Amino acid sequence: MNVIYIGQNVLNDPTSVNYGGMIRKYYSQKVISENGNIVFINKIADLLKLKCCFANNDYFLWVHYPLRLKLAIVAIILSFLFRKKLILIVHDLPILQRRDLSGTDYHVLKSCIHKVIQSILFKLAKFLVLCAPDLENYFSKKKDTILIVMPPGVSQKDIIIASAQNVNKRKKVAIYFGSMKRGDSISSLTNIFTNINTWELYLVGPLDAEPLQDSKNIKYLGQLNHDKSLDLLYHSDVILIPYPDTEYFNLCMPIKLGYSLISCKPIIASNLDGIKKYINYVGLTENIIYIEKWDENTLKEALEKSASINIDKHNTLEKMSLLIWEKRFQKLIDIISDEKEHNYKKAIWL
Repeated sequence: MNVIYIGQNVLNDPTSVNYGGMIRKYYSQKVISENGNIVFINKIADLLKLKCCFANNDYFLWVHYPLRLKLAIVAIILSFLFRKKLILIVHDLPILQRRDLSGTDYHVLKSCIHKVIQSILFKLAKFLVLCAPDLENYFSKKKDTILIVMPPGVSQKDIIIASAQNVNKRKKVAIYFGSMKRGDSISSLTNIFTNINTWELYLVGPLDAEPLQDSKNIKYLGQLNHDKSLDLLYHSDVILIPYPDTEYFNLCMPIKLGYSLISCKPIIASNLDGIKKYINYVGLTENIIYIEKWDENTLKEALEKSASINIDKHNTLEKMSLLIWEKRFQKLIDIISDEKEHNYKKAIWL
């Protein structure tokens, strides 16, 4: 399979793969490179590489969304110019996400541009890959578009490492990992933990505008690479996902879910539709505790309950093995490369 890939080449810089969208990009590029050739277009000068593709009719266009506006326009032009089948991998919807993260919208002109570009890309896509099924409610597509749902996963390497880990019961550590830009949910979490002296809270991820202050039982460890973050999960006691109950976060399935589950540690999470659908899909409802409201009383109760949860490590890793990135991107490429006429009336889940 030959691909014109609109976006950054992350295969050559695995250290940059430290958050959700980059993880998805890395494993897609890894599997594509094992199946054929990739021509990367990440800046205007890269368009000169395309002269070798004009005579070759078997190239596909591959785009991860969201992406820079300039690259999105390039993708649209190339889709018309080459008449290639566009593969659109949707990681986030930026307008909706921004509204829920910061409570503000883009400037009117910028918002209009984003909406127009997004609408055109989604209409052009022959293969539309969503990270959560409910994202489908926010766009329109062509009748012949093949819709694929690829919820968060893990890599083959991560499963192997997780299998070798021993359960650590030495200390009471709760960890949150990911962006600190989650409304006021992270600051609320730190305020709660100042009154829970029997636990430590570790925070891992990029900062919001304001710095986080360490205290006697709260430690901000900064943004760590993927392997170090996973190691912390294995040596924690509980993983926290304190997402706010907003429109966007209610439907999304964050990539941290997969990595939280393979740690085989109890998860305490907001009671949101996307999270519940994911947990039910993988069949690991016994690994998670949902709470409606993040306050001192409910969190203390959840932390106490987590101590009595005995997670079946073999069962957990066996089920998560069905969501290995490499296997599922290979299945996606097999679907795309199939020369037979596709007639998928319902979304395909990978």
